[in-house]
Amino acid sequence: MRIKYLGMRTFKTGLAVLVTAMLAMVIPNTVPFNIIFASVICMETSVVSSFQAGSNRVVGTFIGAIVSLVLLYLPIPNPIRLAVGVMLVIYICNMLNIKKSVGIGASIVILIRTGSGEVGPLEYTVRRILDTLLGIGVATLINMFISPPNQMKNVRNSFFRFRTMAMETVSEVLFYGLGEGIGKLGGELEGFKSSFGLLSEEISLLRKYEKEEIEYFAQMVEAAERVNLYTETIALMGKGHNVTADNNTKVKKILNRDFEGEEFADLRTSSREEIIYNYNLAKLLSAVEKLNKSDIHVLSE
Repeated sequence: MRIKYLGMRTFKTGLAVLVTAMLAMVIPNTVPFNIIFASVICMETSVVSSFQAGSNRVVGTFIGAIVSLVLLYLPIPNPIRLAVGVMLVIYICNMLNIKKSVGIGASIVILIRTGSGEVGPLEYTVRRILDTLLGIGVATLINMFISPPNQMKNVRNSFFRFRTMAMETVSEVLFYGLGEGIGKLGGELEGFKSSFGLLSEEISLLRKYEKEEIEYFAQMVEAAERVNLYTETIALMGKGHNVTADNNTKVKKILNRDFEGEEFADLRTSSREEIIYNYNLAKLLSAVEKLNKSDIHVLSE
């Protein structure tokens, strides 16, 4: 059985719970659940996503508080206020496209509507807003300053995985007509694009990455998309097509294999399907060649 080690996000989430629980013990008039809950749901996989989650949930907090105060003045029983309040929070958060704020907004409605008996509604609302903001702040600061996620490392790793899979899949398609690896190649492409997307979000906030390497991976995303596209196209066309001498030379250079012994196609006399096949093959080989051109020093790390 493979032993899974404690991940850094898990550790930081536990630390956020510890810090917020201790703060709840020393800060008067706080509700521990609200502070701790806010810190847990704001711990994200990247610094920027943590900021975004924090800001969205701050908005959710205020939406929940405002909805609760508005419902206070409606002459309806409290259980109905709770139901209507939660539905309004969900509706407003969906309208603002901040669906991750629904949980925090709904919890604010429930806390305010079920626990404001000892003090006035407005004072209680302010206290719960401060509780939530404190939890969000703790989670965001911990994610920023304690082993912040290295998005560039994630991009490199996902790129290497895609490139390795691409070389294997292209060889299988060209020489054996096998397309079983195409689905996995598409999955690796999505992982590479997703990790680069997270990196792109961090660039504007955390200027700690080399511009040259960022530009390189932006080009690699485009090359990877072309490799995936043309590999699928070649696989759909099937085997049995002769390749041109130029394409054979490129295959030998890139894959260390060739179609030696087979008759080479002459595009002047080839069928339309053979011409299309060699066109797509040339595009595929060009993209694979670009994918293998690693002239950025960091890639050797």
